Amino acid sequence: MQFHEFRSWWEFHKAKLAQFGRKESYHRQIQTLENMARRGVPPEIADQLPAKSAENMEVYVNLLKNESKWYDNRRPYYKVYPSVVEALCKLKLEFNCPCPKVPEGTISIRFAEGHEPKRDGNSIAALLVHSESGSNEKGEPTEVLFIQTTIKERPDDYYWFYFDTNHHS
Repeated sequence: MQFHEFRSWWEFHKAKLAQFGRKESYHRQIQTLENMARRGVPPEIADQLPAKSAENMEVYVNLLKNESKWYDNRRPYYKVYPSVVEALCKLKLEFNCPCPKVPEGTISIRFAEGHEPKRDGNSIAALLVHSESGSNEKGEPTEVLFIQTTIKERPDDYYWFYFDTNHHS
């Protein structure tokens, strides 16, 4: 049985960035996006970026950091076999407590080819899930659960969402 791989930013860009290597490429991209989040996005490149606002830029920076950590941890993953996909899709993600912790901090969840769960007509091939503790702008503790998706029909597009103990996005 074949399982999908999570398609990371590095997988998408490595042909162009091979001379820098994975770690340096993530480092440079994260620095560039952090600078843009602070200073604003230059108008001449705004339409080329996946995140337009400073808030979305910060989320995108976190997603890249999560991917980098995932690689550093040797890309841990869970395979989800077809027999449990239906039950997993019926599971409600409603939390009245801190967000769940992810083993290893970041992990990929891979679905079997031909048995992908569907959402809005799209087949979810793989997820990258990351949890972390931190604090908000008021210094209050917060737990965050980030989820990135690889869509079978559009593997080069990024889709993400996150939950935290203060609000949902």
